[in-house]
Formats: sequence, C-alpha cells, structure tokens
Amino acid sequence: MKLTGLYIGFAVVLHTTCYSVSEQTQQLPRILRKHKRAALLYRGRLWPATYNENRDVTDVIIPYTVRTGGWFSGLDSGDKQTIREAADVIAKHTCIRFVERQDQEDYIEFYEDSNSVCQSYIGKKGGKQLLSMGSGCKNRGHVTHELMHALGFFHEHTRPDRDKFVKILWNNIKSDHLQQFEIRKRGEVTTFGQPYDFQSIMHYSNKEFSKNGADTIQAISDPSMQLGNVNSLSAVDVLQINLLYNCPEALKQVDNYKVTVYTGNKYLAGTDARVFVELFGQKNGQARNSGEVELAGKKDAFEMGSVDTFNVISPNLGKLIKLTIRLSNGGYTGSWYLNKVQVQNYKRRVDVSFSCYCWLSGSLNTKTLERF
Repeated sequence: MKLTGLYIGFAVVLHTTCYSVSEQTQQLPRILRKHKRAALLYRGRLWPATYNENRDVTDVIIPYTVRTGGWFSGLDSGDKQTIREAADVIAKHTCIRFVERQDQEDYIEFYEDSNSVCQSYIGKKGGKQLLSMGSGCKNRGHVTHELMHALGFFHEHTRPDRDKFVKILWNNIKSDHLQQFEIRKRGEVTTFGQPYDFQSIMHYSNKEFSKNGADTIQAISDPSMQLGNVNSLSAVDVLQINLLYNCPEALKQVDNYKVTVYTGNKYLAGTDARVFVELFGQKNGQARNSGEVELAGKKDAFEMGSVDTFNVISPNLGKLIKLTIRLSNGGYTGSWYLNKVQVQNYKRRVDVSFSCYCWLSGSLNTKTLERF
C-alpha cells in the first residue's frame, strides 16, 4: 500500500481494500471524477478544520473509536496503542489530530476484519466510516498508510505522470491484481506540483503483487532502487497532507532522510526491542539535529541479517556529523548487534555510512556513531 497521490474529492464512498500491504480500488462514477492527484478536490470529502480569528487553520480534528473483542477475536489494547502511535506520527508534522470520539457525528471506527483485509474509505464518508485492520496490517506503518487513505490519499504509482518515473512489469503481476497498477486520469488527481515520491508510505514496493517473485514495478532511473516505505511517512507525504488541509506546517521546510539499518548476522543478533535514532549535522557553523525518532513500522524489523529502511523527517541538517542510536531495554530480546547505519538524502546529495559492528544492550544500549 504505497503511493503518494492524494485524490482530492469524491462525492461518494470509495473503498480501498488492502491485502496485507496492498489495495484494491473501485472506479469512480464519471460525475465524481474531479480530484487532485493524491488528494480530494471536492472539499466536502475532507475532514473539517478549525480556524482562528485570522481564518488560519489551527487544527483538523478526526474522531475515532476502536471496536475491541474478546479473548480470540477483535482488536485489543496493543492494537489500540498501535493506532495511537500511527495517529501521533501524522500529528507530529501536520495539523491533523486524531482524537477519541465523544459524540461527534462523523468518525472512523477501527475493527478487525475476519478475512485479514485492510481497508479504508478515501476521505471523509460522513457518519461512521469503517477502517479494518487485518492480521497483515496491525503495525504502526500500515495503520499510518490506512489513515492516509482516510485523509484522502490514493497510491503514488497511479498518478497520471507515473510512466515518466516508473516502469510497470505487467507480465509479473498476478492477474487478479492488474487493476491495482492502473493510472488515474488527470481530471481525477493533482500532484500539488510535488515531485514523484519513490519513498512515500503510499507507494507500492518493487515486488507488490508479484506472481513469480520478480519485480512488478521499477524506477526508470535506477531499476534496483527500493520503492516505497511501509514503515514511515516521507517528507513529501507530510508536505502534501499540509497542502491538502491548509496546515500552517506547509510553510516549514523539511527534508527526507532515508535511514537504512543493517543488523548483523551473529547468533541472536536480532531484537524485538524498540529502536530510536537522532541525526546531528552542521549548517552555516550552527549545530542542528533531527530530534530523536523511533524507527518503527513493520514488526519483523531488526531481525538477524535484516536490512530495514525508514524515513526520518527533519529540517535540513547540512553536513551530517554523527548519529545516536538507542535500544530500549524492553522486548524478549533486549540485545542487538548492529553492523552499520546508512543515511541518505537525495535532495541534498547526502550519502553517509555510520559504522558500529557492536552490541547494544543493558547499560550500553546507546551508541554515538561518527561518520566514516
């Protein structure tokens, strides 16, 4: 489930069905095809904003509830925490605020789908609108993706100009999922003038819906480029949310730092504890930092020998100097062997590796890594 387009405005309910990390979209009736690229054009499909005396947007409140179940079915307290964390990811960089419902008429209800389907309406439906969490998307990254749909976003690789940037390998796609790769018409969507976002949380991965294990989508500029990021929002994702909802945060300049973490192959090298990173740089003689960010998304990150990629959104840090990486002491495996961390910012032509080849555990759970 990854694109970056936002489709701005539908006058009817749209379903987007996600099987683990992918979605199935329905065609819009012709009368309703009037949207921006990845965001809704018809303002009635957007969630309402609160304004100050100067008519500036202060926040956009989106109420939600969680349908919990019993011992063997339904969402539980852990799922509720995941939903809260995903909502906070969006709130951190935008004016969007997901709040627990009191008596609001329009709201989202999360529930567990018995068929393991992940599904969301596009934009605001009106009244209660369901957002299902199947077994394949009970993690922060996938819930963030579904919330992006609820805000009004479709997938990046379906934007009208996508053929300039990516190649669809139709012969490798499962026949019953070919429609997932069809592009939207120019009258349906807009890009907000933003570049094609290979790293969007709304962009499909390279092998999405592959029938033979081969790539189904590749970047034209670099066929080996990793596409999409199921773990975290990109800087363009953030900017488009702010543009769509006229958030004041849209005026802030943010960069996207692609952080790739290489876990070692030593015995018991992996961890299920939480991992945090902070980037440090220097620009115009002044020290800058990203603030500490949790690297979270999929549940199987940081396994032995794994390579996991995350987006860290930050102001321009200038020349990267160092980073700190911290392992929480929770989880069943409270130690972790880290080989290195690679930080890239394509916009600034930054590509720096920070070597560790060391254990993090116990009182030595934080490492400061210098560039090399």
